[in-house]
Amino acid sequence: MNYDWPGNIRELKNAIERVMILADGNRISAKYLPIRISEGGAVPIPMAEGSSNGEIRLPVGGMSLNNVEKELIRQALEQARGNKTTAARLLHISRDTLRYKVKKYDLE
Repeated sequence: MNYDWPGNIRELKNAIERVMILADGNRISAKYLPIRISEGGAVPIPMAEGSSNGEIRLPVGGMSLNNVEKELIRQALEQARGNKTTAARLLHISRDTLRYKVKKYDLE
């Protein structure tokens, strides 16, 4: 209710479709809304099964998509103690994609 919906009805429609796809039951909540619409702050991303009890956190707003991606990759590598295969699994991307992005963002 506090969001201005600058993307008009199309943005609202997309947000509702997203919530309906991601909701796991008869109730929906703000946790399924895109980060720009939710209350703000960091949103936890569940870790892959069998991983440690930590969680990757999305940075607070005001960052470019590239900076968000770089930060998530950095956190995944930290969580995986530098193991690229495990970090790629945490991020649900291929190891080759992770290797490319590590090089792109100079995260070696």
